[in-house]
Amino acid sequence: MAVAAARKAVAQRYLQRKAQLLGREKLGSQNLMASLPLAPSERVNWAEARTRVLSAFESFYLDLARFAEMNFEQDWIDYSPRLGKRPGGFCSTSSIIRQSRIFMTYNETVGDISTFAHELGHAFHGWLMRDMRPWARRYPLTLAETASTFAEQLLTDAVLTNPAATPAQRALVLDSRMQDGAVFLHNIPMRFSFEKVVYAERAQGELSVSRLKALMREAQQEWYGDCLAQTNSTLGSGLPSCIFILRMSASTIFHTRLAICSAWASSPWPKKKDQHSSLGMKPSSV
Repeated sequence: MAVAAARKAVAQRYLQRKAQLLGREKLGSQNLMASLPLAPSERVNWAEARTRVLSAFESFYLDLARFAEMNFEQDWIDYSPRLGKRPGGFCSTSSIIRQSRIFMTYNETVGDISTFAHELGHAFHGWLMRDMRPWARRYPLTLAETASTFAEQLLTDAVLTNPAATPAQRALVLDSRMQDGAVFLHNIPMRFSFEKVVYAERAQGELSVSRLKALMREAQQEWYGDCLAQTNSTLGSGLPSCIFILRMSASTIFHTRLAICSAWASSPWPKKKDQHSSLGMKPSSV
């Protein structure tokens, strides 16, 4: 937190510059994630997206590129848009088959390529841990996004170092990188500061709605300074609490796994030691 506080002026300068580019004196909270007024971005088909991601990975970490290629070859990526399929993306890893699957809706945008690289980073994280003991595969929220963010930044670096990239392409990826920086240096620390004070005051008694709103405004003022046209007292109401997740995760995961193990023990499903043989894999040690 001390490092974020010491560097928050960097993100503030970006937000002030973004306000100018959007023709505003200051940004509103609804403008923080707004796109720059650039020409419509290019459409990138799936084959080209695959080429760009593999090239970016190969330039820095060959093992990551080989893993991504394996995902293509094994058809572990559900990318095509379909009626009723939600946008966005996520990666799910199974400790049973020791593999990951990526689910995303690829709509041929530059942002979709970034999402794709991000999810491949998650999958690679799971792949590296595939032979570890179950409890050793647990990791905190602070580590959960490390591999994915790293993969995403490799893609950004590839664009910025490409002499053939247009100014608009560079501006687009730079805005995305700086926008992430503003989230890390402003938004997340702001929410933490807010929740820290809420927990401290709640220990002394109940908090009124007006007090909660006031605390949110104070936290925004602390981290955003004068970058915002006005503070938003309900900014934190739409996202889950990071502190709440951290406090509940240990007991929730334990009881969930206990219930699963109990159901497994009493089920008629096969429990042979060689249950992985049909997948052509050796069972991992537990």
